[in-house]
Parts: sequence; structure tokens; C-alpha cells
Amino acid sequence: SEVVLKFLAAPINPSDLNLAEGTYGVKANLPAVGGNEGVAVVKEVGSGVKSLQVGDWVVPIKTPFGTWRQEAKAEENDLVKVRNDIPAAYASTLTINPATAYCLLHEFVKLQPGDVVIQNGGSSMVGQAVIQMARDMGLRTINISRFERPQQERSLKLMTNLGGDV
Repeated sequence: SEVVLKFLAAPINPSDLNLAEGTYGVKANLPAVGGNEGVAVVKEVGSGVKSLQVGDWVVPIKTPFGTWRQEAKAEENDLVKVRNDIPAAYASTLTINPATAYCLLHEFVKLQPGDVVIQNGGSSMVGQAVIQMARDMGLRTINISRFERPQQERSLKLMTNLGGDV
């Protein structure tokens, strides 16, 4: 049930730094390869592999996985197939950032439609996920972000287009 992968993209997140510092909540067996999330294309499949084919895009669901490498071998059960019609940069952020945004909106205080969420880092990937999830929950968002011109107008437009209020 082993799969050979070629990584297409793997972002750097605060969770990666926390893992390296030993403060993430799970420990990597050393020596270790960094990287908690990423997207890869399946290059080879073992004879027992049932749900994946060569050419499929996958994201690892086992943490820590070690996505900061070009190639890897993994068990079929440690991977989830994802669409390959979105940019690899987007697909590579599907496992950590959306889950972080979900936890931020659901685990600390009971939010009700009409409530306002103020967040720093509104233009980050987690911030963008918070904006979209908050919109779907009927929440308003005030989004603080650091950026310099010419990215300022583009970032403001993006956050507004995603559903950000301010």
C-alpha cells in the first residue's frame, strides 16, 4: 500500500517553526524533514494501493510528514486525494491553514451570527480562511494586515472579495 510522491509545493507555516522548536504538540522523530503540509503528485503506486493512481494529486494527513523535500514514500492511508485543477500553491495549504481558521472560530468562544471578529494577519492564508468561514457563519470581520504599496490595494481588494468587512 506504498505510494511514491513528487512534491509540487510545500509552504512554510508557524506550525513548522513550532515543530522544529518542539512546541507544536507532536514531536518529530529525529533526524526529520521539515514541513507539515504540501501537495504532491503520485509517481508510482504499490500493488495494494486501491484509491490512488499515478498522476493524482495528494496531501499528507499525517503530522509531522516532512513535506520539504522533492520526493517521498508514504502509505496510502496517510494521503488524501485532492483536485488538480487548482493552483498547487492553494492545494498545498489545504490541511493546516483551514483547520487553524476553523479552530479559531469555533474553539475559544461561542460566536453568533452578527458577531464581529477582529484578526491580525487578515491577508495571510489563515486570515483568508477566517474571512471566508466567518462570512459563511454570518459573522463580520475587521482584518488587520501589514503590507506595503503596491500590494496594499491588491490585498485590500482580495480580503473584501473574500467577504471581509473592514
